[in-house]
Amino acid sequence: MEDALKSAEATMRKQEARHKADIDARDAELEKLKEENWDLLAKNKDLESKAKEVDEELQGLRNMEGAIVKDLAKVCLSLRTKIIVESKV
Repeated sequence: MEDALKSAEATMRKQEARHKADIDARDAELEKLKEENWDLLAKNKDLESKAKEVDEELQGLRNMEGAIVKDLAKVCLSLRTKIIVESKV
């Protein structure tokens, strides 16, 4: 009976050691994942900021394009008018 108890205790100690090692490994992995998560969060914030800048720049270019199209239409109309006037002279 005593041998069986000692054997069970030895088995329990081995299992406890394995479980502790597993827990330590998982804790280390968890810390690694937390660090990666923070790094990705910082990178995401940087990318969101850059995306906002690009969107603002794009909007500015679209506004500029609209103004250029209007100016081009005016120039074309003016040129057309000049051609008509000169052809009559």
